Amino acid sequence: MATEACITVVGPGGVGKTRLALELAHSHLDAFADGAVFVELAPLRHPGGVVSLVAQMCGVRGPGNPLDALVDYLRARQQLLVVDNCEHVIEEARALGDELLRWCPQLVLLHTSREPTGMAAGVRVPARSS
Repeated sequence: MATEACITVVGPGGVGKTRLALELAHSHLDAFADGAVFVELAPLRHPGGVVSLVAQMCGVRGPGNPLDALVDYLRARQQLLVVDNCEHVIEEARALGDELLRWCPQLVLLHTSREPTGMAAGVRVPARSS
């Protein structure tokens, strides 16, 4: 996987972004001492739930601010976080990604989206159907 902290696979629906992201995660899993977590954002119908869903999928639960708890959990982990279908909550996904990368130096994010996330520290990879 690239050395950038965030990679976004971008392309239209049905082109295979999720499949590519899962293949990348699987083929590079041994590079992450703490493994990988897959988060599917498609079930979210309204903005406001991205942080809570990512925290839940990472196994972070409890009282208090879910963002603070997620940062505390991921801060020392060497982990890949695959966040699928960001397009309908793009602003929240971008804000979360920027915050996590600010505080979690060993975290690598792999997003899929129909449009670029606009992450400050990232590489965009166009997905094309074969």
